[in-house]
Amino acid sequence: MRQLEMTAKIECFSNRRESSIVKSLEKSTIKLISKNNMVQNSLKNRLVSVIIFAATCLLSFTMIFLCNTYFDMHSISGTTSQVLVVMFTIVLVISIATGVSIRSIVYISAVEKINDYARLKMIGATKEQLKNIITYEKHTLLKRCLPPAVILSIIIGIILPGKFYGISCITIFISVGFIIVLVTGAYEKPVRVLSVVSPIEAVRCTENLRMLRKDKKREFLSPFKLAIKYATSVPKQFIRSILSLTLSGVLMFSIFSVMQSIDVEELASYTFHENSDYILSLNSDLLSEEDNYSYNELMKNSPLTNELFQKIQNMSEVKEIYRLKILDCEIVNENTEEVTDIEGIESIINEKEFANQLIEGTMPQKKAETDTMPIVINLASDAYIDSQLSLQVGDSILAKIDTGNRIQETHLKVSGIINDPNSTNAIYTNEGYLEQITDMNPDVNWYICTGKSDIEQKLYDIVATDNRISLSSKKDTIQQYSDYFYNFTMAIMAFVFIISIFSFLNTFNLCVSNIVERKKEYAMLEAIGMTPKQLKKMQSVECSLYLFSGFIGSCILGIPVGIILCNKIAELSGIFYIHYKFPVYFLIFYLGFLLIIRLAMTKYQNSIIFKNSIINRIRE
Repeated sequence: MRQLEMTAKIECFSNRRESSIVKSLEKSTIKLISKNNMVQNSLKNRLVSVIIFAATCLLSFTMIFLCNTYFDMHSISGTTSQVLVVMFTIVLVISIATGVSIRSIVYISAVEKINDYARLKMIGATKEQLKNIITYEKHTLLKRCLPPAVILSIIIGIILPGKFYGISCITIFISVGFIIVLVTGAYEKPVRVLSVVSPIEAVRCTENLRMLRKDKKREFLSPFKLAIKYATSVPKQFIRSILSLTLSGVLMFSIFSVMQSIDVEELASYTFHENSDYILSLNSDLLSEEDNYSYNELMKNSPLTNELFQKIQNMSEVKEIYRLKILDCEIVNENTEEVTDIEGIESIINEKEFANQLIEGTMPQKKAETDTMPIVINLASDAYIDSQLSLQVGDSILAKIDTGNRIQETHLKVSGIINDPNSTNAIYTNEGYLEQITDMNPDVNWYICTGKSDIEQKLYDIVATDNRISLSSKKDTIQQYSDYFYNFTMAIMAFVFIISIFSFLNTFNLCVSNIVERKKEYAMLEAIGMTPKQLKKMQSVECSLYLFSGFIGSCILGIPVGIILCNKIAELSGIFYIHYKFPVYFLIFYLGFLLIIRLAMTKYQNSIIFKNSIINRIRE
């Protein structure tokens, strides 16, 4: 009995050992076949590697760059919500472009090897083993591409300005995970195709998987017609390539339409009220965080005195000076005694123009009622929306106003309502009320209208004598905004160019694959009388068909998308300086770029076709 048990244990151990040996041999065989496939498809694997590497770096760069831009845009326009929309849109476009490009290249490579996989099936390979072969190729590519991409992304996160290294690291890992998901999804279709196809069906496939379909009617085939037939012989590949080029073109049209539609002068003019040329203001650089950016300390001993006002107004170059007065204000709920910070009460600079903005009610009267200050509410301002107040004409609210030496409680009565989404201030009143209740000089800004540049040095001389005031020039502000948007445009151009590479790599891979598969056919066409010039023309037409079909699709879809995008962005709060302009320079540049790409691709294709003699090409 014991001998039988020992014999059974020995046999079980032997079977386990044999099973482990078989599994080890199976893994080795799968690795060997996968490596052989990767060597044979080295060009396509390089393209996939470049796409994976570029997509990982690009996603990381996009997220980090837009996090920084989020704060830059806030400092300029005071709005940031639209940046989030742009960020997610760009990430979506990168994801689609990456997924389509990788899927197309991998699918072409798998279909070209369908006969080899069929032979493996005929000798006993299972579906699971075929899946493992392709999966091993995928893992090899990821191991080869992701580590250097992560290292480069970390370097990018450190180089880019802004203290967001924590966000940078999180973004990099999210990008890597997202790329892994995309690559895995791109390999799913080839796996399903190879696992479902039967050996007999696969063996029956000819070596040329894109043979022209035989037409029932005979017709004269010119190089132009042949090029169209070859290009459309596999509709899915043709449509996928056109869609990829169209998608990148639409993205470029949209982005360049927005960038070219930015009116920097209008952006600067909004800061310089009443078409002023200079702003003389309290120097905000002297304020500390402990002061909560309040001007009260400077107002108590304000350098913007009446004597200085008269001195500047008496200058012959000065046409007009407008004063802006502000006092800190908090709204008090009389029932709950809850306090809401409303930032401040701002004086109305030009009553005539301000009255045109009223949508309800009247302007504040110059003579005050008993202990009541008439005000105008801006329903569209961020400060009013954040306060969650709901006021109508005639409503009265209690406010605590910092008058300098004390906090004064004053009743505010809504006399009018405006709806200006481009203004950040919520409450306006006549400047006389602010002067009446305050113990200090509430002037914050003086808007100086001159029309001449001779006065600039005189104003800078005044500023040089007192560091409590600062001077801003409209001309310098326009230049500052122009430089900022120029740098932003250059970064966007580089970013869009990298995205478009995915589409062009996909088209390049398709054209090269077609050439390799048709070498024998082209040799036979040349043998029966087609000249090399006609073959070159045929290739040029086919390449042009891909590129310029994508260009036409980009124009048809990109132009209306650009118009709609500009109009929608212009409707957002604080983005009033965008007016659609047709991107003429981009259109010319893009068309020239396509012509250069077409020339380069055609020359490369011709070098492959005519590398060997006709006889050698037919024998291949």
